[in-house]
Formats: sequence, structure tokens, C-alpha cells
Amino acid sequence: MNTIKQQLEELGFNPQNNPKIFQLLTNKEYIHSLSIPQGILNKNKNFNKNIGIGKKDLLTIHNDELVAKELVLVIINTLSNSYFLSLQSDDKRVQLGYKRLYSKILKNLTQITSLKKGTTYKKIINLLITKKIMKKGKNYSTEQGKSTEYRLTDNFFNEKFIRYNIETQAIKNRINKNAVENLDKLRYNTLALNQLKNLVYLDHMTTEKVEEILNNAVKDKYTNKKGKRLVKKSKNPKRYSDRSKYVHLEDYLGDFQQLYSKLLIPIITGDEAGGRVITKFNLTPSLIREKMSMQGEEMVEVDYSCLHPNIAIKLYASDTDDKSQITHDKVAEYLNISRKEAKIEHLSFFNKRVSDMKKSPLWKYYEEKCPGMLKRIKLNKDFHGHKNTSGSLFQAETNLMTEVVKEMEEYGVNCLYIFDALAVKKVDYDQVVDIMNYVAEEHKINTTAS
Repeated sequence: MNTIKQQLEELGFNPQNNPKIFQLLTNKEYIHSLSIPQGILNKNKNFNKNIGIGKKDLLTIHNDELVAKELVLVIINTLSNSYFLSLQSDDKRVQLGYKRLYSKILKNLTQITSLKKGTTYKKIINLLITKKIMKKGKNYSTEQGKSTEYRLTDNFFNEKFIRYNIETQAIKNRINKNAVENLDKLRYNTLALNQLKNLVYLDHMTTEKVEEILNNAVKDKYTNKKGKRLVKKSKNPKRYSDRSKYVHLEDYLGDFQQLYSKLLIPIITGDEAGGRVITKFNLTPSLIREKMSMQGEEMVEVDYSCLHPNIAIKLYASDTDDKSQITHDKVAEYLNISRKEAKIEHLSFFNKRVSDMKKSPLWKYYEEKCPGMLKRIKLNKDFHGHKNTSGSLFQAETNLMTEVVKEMEEYGVNCLYIFDALAVKKVDYDQVVDIMNYVAEEHKINTTAS
């Protein structure tokens, strides 16, 4: 098995051209650390007595108590970002705090040489459920394998996280091996490799600066793309408890701190998410992201207009449907609703169950303009499940953005991928718009970049 350094070199990175990547990914303290809710550990970084995990419990997992403890913490760490994911997702289960954990990955995380393969993670999860630290949700079976959703219980779900540094060599070796395996997955993925290279060009932003940005946004009554207003929860927690209306400054700040405590090797998602690539940058709230700079230069975001509706037209429209370009303005005018409402509805319209799609004001537009497309989407959702349609849209988006990033590399333009958009230096804006429009035309998707 390669070392992290060897794997990076095989991927085309070297200490001379990419010193920051090597510095971070070969930093033992950085690699061998976990994020753990502070209520689980005491000041000495041992389990708090009130959660009830004792020596007897740990020895059922491994005959070395410290190894057992760190195996438990490795599993808890897999849910460390579930609260922040809940703030950004349109999926109701994710909003409740559930995260799918694949059995294959869990086996891999806890597989050390002194343990029987495949049984350890089950013991740990059963222990955490018994001690009311984790809660089990639904089971799933996909092309990626079997998975089960879990969430941290309410006592730990929205709690501040602390850093725990791994002590045992067995767990350090496992983490090193996982890092090498994760890097190897990037080998044939243009988006992931490009982001690993370009993430290091981001200029450092302090927590104090982020807090200043957020406080100013609260004063300006900022609302995010889903129409939720940013507020400071500490001033009036009861008044601002409705998460359908408000997002909290404290959550955005915690999100930033959590994401930027690590470089985050890009994560390549499965079929349901269309192979999208997840990075710390594209998970950062846009309010913070738009204030960041690259190599000392101001950045701008270039995105495709109404991309998923226009992909849906390409994939599902019949010959009699209106195949002209969809825009938020066009739909809003037709339905006599605001552009803002049309844009918010478009964020999740094609991801919903058909029964929920019919409740959206957009249903009328597509029923009258594209009835054949709606019929095909309904059949697809009925036969394959309601998320299959969104998976196909995400896959088309990923294919499109992969070609865009390849073109950026050809022209030597540094870019940071944000799903259907790119963040680039302001000086490159016009060139990037031209490239993105050219690639969309090549893919026969009727959209424009701006």
C-alpha cells in the first residue's frame, strides 16, 4: 500500500509544485484528528461518565481499552457534519439529521489487523444506540451497496465539536490507509483532482472576519437562496427557532469552522447524487464564500441559468413539448408569481415526489407547456423511485461541469467548482462565461452562463 506522499505523487502532485497539499496531508496532527461533540468527552478527552460508556463496554470491542475508545470515536466522527448538511439539504431525512452510512465503508473504517473483519462496526453502533448517542433510521439498498441512515441524538446533534487527536498506532495506520484509498478514488475524476489542486489557492479567512461578515449580513436582513433569513439566535432563541424561516449566524459560523479545520479530500458521491464532487468550498454558505479570494485576487461566481429545468427538457421532453429555454423570469411571468418564488421552487421541484410536485405552483407551468415531459418524469419516478429523476439531472450536470473544467485546465484558468457554477478570479470572468456557454451548446442544453 502506498503512503500518502506516494499516492499524491502518483496523482501528479509533488512537493515543489504543490507544497501546501504536501504540508497538510502529511501533517500527522492534521490527518490523525477527529471531530467529536464536546458532551461525549471530558476535559481529559475521556468519555464523560454521564454517557455510560465504561471499560467493560470498551473491552467487548477490543482488548486494548484505548484502541476500543478510538474505534468508537471514529464512528462518531462520521456524523460530525450531519448538522451542517441538514441546514443545506432539501431532503427531509437529511434535514432531520439522518446521514446514510454504508456498511462497506464502516467495515473499512474499523478494520484493523487485530480484529475480525466486518463485525466491529456493528458492535460499536449497537453500543452507541444503547447509550443514546446515535439513533437508527431507515435501511437502503443501492448500486453502491447496503446502507443505513443514522443520526446523533438531540443531546449531541447541534453541539459544539472539539478536536480529538488519535493516539494509538493501530488507528493511525487505518486512517493513513483510508486517506490513500480516498486519494486513489480521485485518479480518474477530473473535478476532484482539479479541486484538490485549486483549493490550496484559497486565501486564509479568519474566524473573526467570517463573524464580521455574518454580523453585517444580519444587520442587512440577509436571506439565503431558499428564502430563509439570517438571524442571531442568541438574542432571541425562541423567536428564531423555526428553521423553515430562519438560519442562524451561529450555525453558519460553526459550519465554517468545521469545514476549514481540514482540507477535506474531495468526496465523489454515488449515483443518487449524480457523481457530484463535494469539497469544503462548495459546502461553504454562499454568503461567506463570495467574500473569499484566490491568490490575493477577488473572485466571482459564474453559474448556469436555470440549469436543471433545461436539463429536464433535454432528457425528458416529448416532440410536442415547448423546448425553448426555461428561465426563472419566464416562468414567474407566466404564473404571475415573483422571480424569487420561481427560483426557490426550482431548487427542489424535480427532486420531489409527484404528489409534492403537484403542490408546487410550477406544476401548472410544466403541465401546460411540457405535459409530455411531466408524463415521462412521473413514469420514471413511479418505476425507479422519486430520487431517480434528480440523480439523472445531477449526472448530466456533472458531465457538463467535467467538460467545463477540462476546458479551464486547457486555458490555464484556476477555478473552484460549485456544482453548477464555478468561482474564478474576476479577471477571468469573460473568458469563463464564453467557455461555459460553448460547452453547454456542445451538450445541447439550452442554458446560458453569467
